[in-house]
Amino acid sequence: SVFLAMFFIGFAFKITDEYSRVWLISWVSLVVVTLSAVRVYMGHLVRKMAASGQLSRKVIVMGMGREAKRLLSRLEQTAFPWIHVVGVFDTAIDDEPSGAHFSSGSVDDLLAYARHNQVDDIIIALPGLSEEHLRVLVDRLEVLPVNITLSLDLIGVPVDRNAVSAYGRLPVVNMKMRPLEGWLQVVKFLEDRILGLIIFTLISPVMAIIAVLIKLESPGPVFFKQDRYGFNNRLIKVYKFRTMYSDQTDANAEKLATRNDPRITRLGRFLRRTSLDELPQFINVLKGDMSIVGPRPHALKASAAGRLYDEVVDNYAKRHRVKPGITGWAQVMGWRGETDTEEKILKRVEYDLDYIEHWSLSFDLKIILQTIFGGFSGRNAF
Repeated sequence: SVFLAMFFIGFAFKITDEYSRVWLISWVSLVVVTLSAVRVYMGHLVRKMAASGQLSRKVIVMGMGREAKRLLSRLEQTAFPWIHVVGVFDTAIDDEPSGAHFSSGSVDDLLAYARHNQVDDIIIALPGLSEEHLRVLVDRLEVLPVNITLSLDLIGVPVDRNAVSAYGRLPVVNMKMRPLEGWLQVVKFLEDRILGLIIFTLISPVMAIIAVLIKLESPGPVFFKQDRYGFNNRLIKVYKFRTMYSDQTDANAEKLATRNDPRITRLGRFLRRTSLDELPQFINVLKGDMSIVGPRPHALKASAAGRLYDEVVDNYAKRHRVKPGITGWAQVMGWRGETDTEEKILKRVEYDLDYIEHWSLSFDLKIILQTIFGGFSGRNAF
């Protein structure tokens, strides 16, 4: 800015004759006109895509009272066509209409709906909620990968300005934001696709050799496919090299592998100890089901000390607010292997949530390097 200002002063007052003032004025005018035209065109394109449904933010309003009706009315009148209200829910089922909208159900119904449909934002418009009730409600909704905001119409006290944002032109208070939003989501996507493709290309010869050795050692398929919980608690097919005898594989992980497990082949022990059995999950990364770094995906019946993980850990599903990963913060910190005690799964989830809370590209690269230089093997891997 200072540099350009000096040139403008020099040209305006003829301090130097080395540059043409006419050329500068023409260039600046062309830039201003071009940028203005691009801005107008992009605005038109965004509105056109929003009107066709290609670009939109799916909104759920939580509440059925007067405040909710007022919020819905203002959302319908907003000049932002990409905002679409897809449902209205309440803490209890209520058939009273809110404008053109009717209650879609309770909090449980909202959670079920968001598991199978795109939802970007939840706006709470429930007056009279106590601090404790609001905390409990947000805690329940926090398992979803969405932004949770509170309508400012409900608040009669000042709030920190950093917690306030505009939804369209409506002021809202940010209660819980999705872990990866905006450019962070783009960075994570590029990391997985570009770095994932590079790594997959480099490890392909190793994977081919392992596939041949598996076929030579025991009959059965090369890959073992298992349903596991992925992003937003949805089921995904996770690929691994088969490490057990084909007639003794456990699709639901009802019995987790233990040290000296007789179901595991001799080659399988080596693959598990070195984590080479996880290499096919780069296929999941390229498919978009997984990330290179993230909380490890768990099998449906995985348990700790005889209890399912979600029974042991409160709000266990919070770890599903991001895609699962091939490696993770918990794994490089030593929390991997058999979960024969509840403490082990509690510590894993603690590290998973810490990773989600503090995600950054440099954090991912740190975990990848720790995995390469020390995380592939260990005393807890078998």
